Amino acid sequence: MNVIAAAVTAVIALAIASKMATALPRRYRARNCQSSAWLQAFPDTRLQDVREFLLLCTQSFSFKGRQKLLFGPGDRLQEIYRSQHRRRRHDYRQQFDILESDLLARYGVELAPLWSEHLTLGDLFAQVKLHQGRRPV
Repeated sequence: MNVIAAAVTAVIALAIASKMATALPRRYRARNCQSSAWLQAFPDTRLQDVREFLLLCTQSFSFKGRQKLLFGPGDRLQEIYRSQHRRRRHDYRQQFDILESDLLARYGVELAPLWSEHLTLGDLFAQVKLHQGRRPV
């Protein structure tokens, strides 16, 4: 009986978590898959590495993970945030705390020293690759 209750609880928790994920802004939803752009920008990279990196990023922004490949290497982090929070005024830097802690935990990469308004997902991925001992393109 306890196993059934635990399974039901897990299913409900997953359903709630998926509903809580933020809808991807239209400018990204309207795109085709960006995997070819990633592979062109980083030809020595496995697509699986890009997927894992983008999953971390999309989850940090509370987007659904299955939409991760709609983001391209040229997408600026601040623009992704702005497209998500158009009607709200926030301190952008505070909104990246989750991403920063996730990057540090997963890849050992600190976001703060890299930060600029123009920082792109591709720039960040290049730093991840550098930190992992791979040469970025």
